[in-house]
Amino acid sequence: MKGGTVAELSLLRPVERRMMALKEAGHDEAAIAVKFRRSRRFVRQVLALGGLRGATLGVSVRTGPAEPGGASRSELSPRQRVVLRWRSRGASYAEIASRLRRSPSYVGRLEAIALSRSTRRPTG
Repeated sequence: MKGGTVAELSLLRPVERRMMALKEAGHDEAAIAVKFRRSRRFVRQVLALGGLRGATLGVSVRTGPAEPGGASRSELSPRQRVVLRWRSRGASYAEIASRLRRSPSYVGRLEAIALSRSTRRPTG
């Protein structure tokens, strides 16, 4: 696919990659819509948003701001980021656990995993 690196293309969903490949191969939107059993409007949206997604997420996902523990966003799950953010603001395990509807020991384990991920050194 033109202009897209392998890293950028891997961020696209399979349907986005397939539709973009067909478009670049010369198929018109009507033919792609028939192939996927979708409307032309849907195909136009997927192609437009897929192009934006590949161009913008390729940069922001990997170079997102560091979390309080020092790990980049792509290394931590959303729940781990929430726990680290609340812990950095002084919330106790019990407070966080009630918000997440989990046990305080779960929150402690989640924080430990997030902190262990943040101390890893990138290889390469």
